[in-house]
Order: sequence, then C-alpha cells, then structure tokens
Amino acid sequence: MPETNIHEIEYFEERARSLSDIASNIKTGNCVLVLGPMFGINKGQRPIYEDIKNFLREEDGSLMLDNEFQNLYLVEKMDSYDQTEIEEMIFRSYERFSADNIYKFPKAGNDESEEDIYTTIAKIKFSAFINFSQDIFLNNAFDRNENLKYQFTYLSIYQTQVEFEKLSNDPEYKNAPFIYNLFGHYQHKQSLIYSYDRFYKFFFKTLGESNENNVYPPEIVKRLSDARIFILLGFDLKKWYVPIFIAKLCRIGRENKEDRPMVLTALNNTNLDNLTYVGWLTRYPLKLKFIKDTYDFINQLSKIPGVINEPKVPLGHEPSNNEEEEVLSDRLSEEERNDFYDRISDVGDDDELLNLINELKSIYENKKNNGAVKFMTNTRSDTKILKVSKRSNKINRDDYKVEFAQIRDRILDYI
Repeated sequence: MPETNIHEIEYFEERARSLSDIASNIKTGNCVLVLGPMFGINKGQRPIYEDIKNFLREEDGSLMLDNEFQNLYLVEKMDSYDQTEIEEMIFRSYERFSADNIYKFPKAGNDESEEDIYTTIAKIKFSAFINFSQDIFLNNAFDRNENLKYQFTYLSIYQTQVEFEKLSNDPEYKNAPFIYNLFGHYQHKQSLIYSYDRFYKFFFKTLGESNENNVYPPEIVKRLSDARIFILLGFDLKKWYVPIFIAKLCRIGRENKEDRPMVLTALNNTNLDNLTYVGWLTRYPLKLKFIKDTYDFINQLSKIPGVINEPKVPLGHEPSNNEEEEVLSDRLSEEERNDFYDRISDVGDDDELLNLINELKSIYENKKNNGAVKFMTNTRSDTKILKVSKRSNKINRDDYKVEFAQIRDRILDYI
C-alpha cells in the first residue's frame, strides 16, 4: 500500500458541523472521554508522567524504568526492590507534584480566568471518563466545583475491595459523570502496576471475553454501551498495546449490538513519520477518525452553548410575562414538541427524516424563527448529502448508521 502524505490526512474538525455533532451527543449523554497517559501536561507542555519519573529517579538514581509503558513506571529490575518500597516511592512522587504546575488554557479575554485542562473537561457533560492513569487530577477538579457531581472507582487487579471509590445511590448522582481509573489509584498502593508480572496480569484480565472478569463496573458498561462517540486524547497510537486497548474498550457492552460508535483520537501525541500505520488505524476494527490537536479541540468544544454544566439560576428569579412571551412565541408548543420528538425518535429512513425536517422548517417559517429555519435548512442539507453518499456507496453501512443517528439526535436536542 503506498505511504500516505501527512497533508492527505482528513481531520475531523475540517468536516462541516463536526463540533456540533459531538456537542449534540454530549448533551444527550452519549459521549465518553478516554484520557491517555499523555493527556496530563505541565506548564511546559510536557507529560506529567515525566515529572513523576524524574521524582522517582531523584529518590533512587539507579532506578531503571521501561519507557515503553509511559505512566505505568514499570521497574526493569524488580528483583532489586521490595514491592512496598516502590509503592511508597510512586505515592510520594504524586504527592510531590503540584496542581499549580498543570497546564492552563491561555486567557481569551479580560473577563476570562485561566483554567487548567482538568477543570475544563470536568465542566463538559461527558457521560463517563475512562482514565488510563492512576492519578486523581480530574477528581480534584470536580471536588473544587461544588456545582459538579461525579462518581468514581478504579481497577485493582489484586484487591477487589477498593478503598477510595466515590459512589452514591442518591438521585442527584444518577446522571452524574462516572470516572474510572484503569491503572488503579496512587493512594491505594496495592492497586498500582509497576512490574511486568502486574502489567501482564492486568493486560490479560482487561482483554477477557466480554466483561467476564468484571473489570468494568455495571454502570460503566452501560455508559460505554450507550455511547455513540468515543473521544481519545493523550495516546501514542504507535505503542503496541494502545490499539488493542482501544479496540476492546469500544466493544464493551456491544457484543450483541450491530451498531458501532464513532471513535475520534488526537494525533499530536503520535509520531507521524510513517503514515502507512495511520492508514491501518482507519480500517476495521478501529476505524479511527483524527483530531489535529487535543487542547485546541477541548478549548473549542468547551465554548459551545449547552455543552458545559452552567451554574444554576438563583432561586427567586422568574421571567416577566413579556420576557416569557418573547421567548416562547417563536418556538414549538408543548404539543408540537412532543409529537415531533416521538416521530423523529422512531424514524429510521433518510427520506422520512427529510419529510419531518421540511415540516419543522415550515412551522418555524410561520413562527418567523429565522434561527430555527437556518438550522433546519442546514440539517436538511446534511441529510441529503448523507443520503447521496449511501446511494452511491461512498459510505459503508456502519458509518451511515452512526451519522444518521447523529443528525437525528441533533434535531431532537434542538427542539
């Protein structure tokens, strides 16, 4: 197969309505964010795990770590060390790292305050966060914002009883995002992966058929199964184990399902010297779509209305009659909204969907809602393009179903 030129890569951001498609699935709870070892970066924009490794080497200059495994800190000559000694060293190194050293997005204006990358993603309404790390930087970002609820647990291959999980049956936590650390928790030292024996035990356990080893909690399985989009940030796709983990993760809970989620991944952590490999990543079973830059992507996504958890309106503020009439006069009535919601939810054919879009467009034209008319016009155009792509075999069945569902959900979210 001829090698691909870097300029020939089609980036997801370059597609029309790409961010709005993601935003629509975030709002409906159908988007999972997967954080790789290289997502967390310091102020110098270097991976945080490099700081942790430097702290470890400062404690013991003879310590040799396998760089292939990035933030797992696998000791090459484990026979020379006591397990407790390594566990305590990793614990102290994470405790030593200051949260003030986490990379912050630059201010865009005088009214904005700097936010670190974890604070920003914590505000976005992802249904779940799968964290290929043992850190709790994301947990801490949630804890700093009293308006944000979350649930948390982590994998411990040698101890099923985890000590630092945060779970609740309280109704207000029902739809709260779920954080799951696949590499354990640095404060639960027995959950850490720091030897080859521990890594391969973890590796084979997580790759078991379906979820037979109970690696993923039931609520995580449900959210993975319901997700229409997976966003992978901070991965070096050339690490031999990364594509394997990705392929497995995207099949959790889908063993008896025909649909496939869309999988987006950033390329700025992968050396693009040989793009033949990148071509392989775009084919079955991965079928990845590429994002140019992790942090620019997150920054743009966080600015889309409705994507982040906004502070609640203070109690006691009620719109005046004039305000309420102005807001509601150009929108669907409750009866219209319920009718279209049911009909669009059940639609499975692009011609039928086009008819419903035309109906909605006519209603909004009568209500003189120019913004809604423009939205329906653009959505109709997207649907027609998808229809033509299917008829001319320019898109395969799985990708068609994913894009059709995204258009449908975008309309449901809008109305």
